[in-house]
Amino acid sequence: MVLKKQWTKDEEIKLTEIFQNIRNCELAEIFKTTSSSIAAKARSLKLRKTVEHKSKNIGNRNKMVGRDLSFDFVKEIALSCKMRAEFQKKDPSAYTTARVNGWLNDICCHMIKGNYSIPQLILKDFLSQIINSEIHYNDRKVIKPKEIDIWMPEYNLAFEYDGKGWHIEDNNKVELCKCKNITLIVIKENSRNYEDDIKNQLIENLAKINNVTNLKITKENILSLNTTSQCFDKILDEDSIMVICKKYTDLRQFRTEKLGIYAKIVKMKKLDFFTKHMKRNHIDWSKKQIEEINDIIKKYNYLGDFIKQQRGLYIYLRRNKNITHLLSVLKSKLIYRNLDDLIMELKNGNFKKICQIRKNNIHLYEYLIRTIGGTEMKKIIANNTSV
Repeated sequence: MVLKKQWTKDEEIKLTEIFQNIRNCELAEIFKTTSSSIAAKARSLKLRKTVEHKSKNIGNRNKMVGRDLSFDFVKEIALSCKMRAEFQKKDPSAYTTARVNGWLNDICCHMIKGNYSIPQLILKDFLSQIINSEIHYNDRKVIKPKEIDIWMPEYNLAFEYDGKGWHIEDNNKVELCKCKNITLIVIKENSRNYEDDIKNQLIENLAKINNVTNLKITKENILSLNTTSQCFDKILDEDSIMVICKKYTDLRQFRTEKLGIYAKIVKMKKLDFFTKHMKRNHIDWSKKQIEEINDIIKKYNYLGDFIKQQRGLYIYLRRNKNITHLLSVLKSKLIYRNLDDLIMELKNGNFKKICQIRKNNIHLYEYLIRTIGGTEMKKIIANNTSV
């Protein structure tokens, strides 16, 4: 059993003087205690690390995993997120780097502001994967004037997410659900690791869920769950979409930079409603000479880049089978099937640093990060440069 450290007044004064710029593990050695004890004492004394210290440690940590979190790189990560909470959950290290360097407002300027519950959206996403039924989100009609976070009318089954600092379990809501014969399951926030937290509590309530739905959901089904790309779609309501669309005057630029939102409003059948103020660049490709079309195609190496930048021309070529062959000169993005392919591509590129891979071949870089990680990439580069 580890005895709790008894801090003297002199030790508290010394900790206050040196805490800002020294790591907790080093402080633990100085004061002959544990890092958690240092952290607890720092909280009680309201001590904080300096921004410079945090930035330095974040930089060192990211170098260890093969990432150089520059402004442009972090911005690229942030652009795939719709709100700050999603950005923080997706890549905590990049988010913290932006915050301590004072980049956060610039990097997140495209994001939608609003109070959305990330764990509620994750819970809704998980339930939609294991229970094939209509889901009502933030419903205020069933137990007026109270709100139910998630309600499945087919099974009279409801879920409430009880977040720390947001709201506590509402006993009146529980009673109102009982009066309506609604089975209410309360999921409580026990940690910021939302996905595992929610999975564990769904498993705890598995018997009740199966009893109400007559399904045979297993523990393994729940443990295998991962958030889908649709998890945060609820964030984009029509007002928020319009705010984003008003920033663009050219439809092609909007489609290129906001392809996800473009696809969403097409699915909603409201493309004209949201983009009627944008300039259309309609080109009658049937009046163009084959030589002109060929000149445009030759500007691209990869089919994917051509489709992204020349979607109208691509659709025209696909519809006209007699000239579809013009696309054959474009290469598909390389798919790496084994380590030999990776090494060969690294050798051909003469890469000496990971940042060069990212700059010169982003597709190779992203695949390497996903499959073998930054450490293994460094080893391969080191072996190649030593040959």
